Amino acid sequence: FFPAEAFEKSLPLEVLNYVEEHEDDDCNPLYWILLISGISAMALKNRGIWRYMFNNFKLLRALNYERTTGDLFVGFKLPSDIGNLIHLRFLSLKDLEFLWPKLPSSLGNLRYLQTLDLRVDSDKIHVPNVIWRMEQLRHLYLPFECKSSTKLKLGTLRKLLTLVNFNTKNCYLKDLINMTNIRELGINFPFNIENFNEKELGKNPPIIGSKYLHSLFIVATGESCSEIDPRHLVHLLSNCTRRSNANTGEAA
Repeated sequence: FFPAEAFEKSLPLEVLNYVEEHEDDDCNPLYWILLISGISAMALKNRGIWRYMFNNFKLLRALNYERTTGDLFVGFKLPSDIGNLIHLRFLSLKDLEFLWPKLPSSLGNLRYLQTLDLRVDSDKIHVPNVIWRMEQLRHLYLPFECKSSTKLKLGTLRKLLTLVNFNTKNCYLKDLINMTNIRELGINFPFNIENFNEKELGKNPPIIGSKYLHSLFIVATGESCSEIDPRHLVHLLSNCTRRSNANTGEAA
């Protein structure tokens, strides 16, 4: 992308004056060209800062990027260099916006992560199937909505205590049985139980393997709230001996 300052200097003064006089005109194509050029330059600058940090702060233990007021977005994509931070224990990308809706597979290098927050501010994003490598994870927050190409294996995360935004479209239902320490579980639709025995519930295999679950929260949107089958909920909790809080909620 062409830097904004260099782009402006390449234009005649008459053109720049015209753009300035008509900056409130939504139909002014020159104004939008300059605006997009400026955003592109800002995105590249931010990405350069990230790449420098990822390549020079290799002993970093915690990275929590807080989006500041006025930020349009952080960048077009998360640099693959983030995989160099192999000592990270805590990584939060919450509320960050990426115009390139695909996270790098180098995230799988972060084997010592204990907390991973991927609740980015993007409509849909692709998460590579590498989270299963992070066997030290205690707290995992998945995006609210992933692309259909995302399919995550999570059965190796036996130390997981918190799992948020789980669904059966982007994850495997059978992996919940291996999470024997799970305390808090947040489910987003869709949530489907395959080969569900409606007549004899006791013959269905257990879904949740943890006996410590104390919080279950189900988020549905719009009409999907009415699609929650009470029998599925009962069976979901059938193996939980310490169940104390099960809620369903409708997302705004």
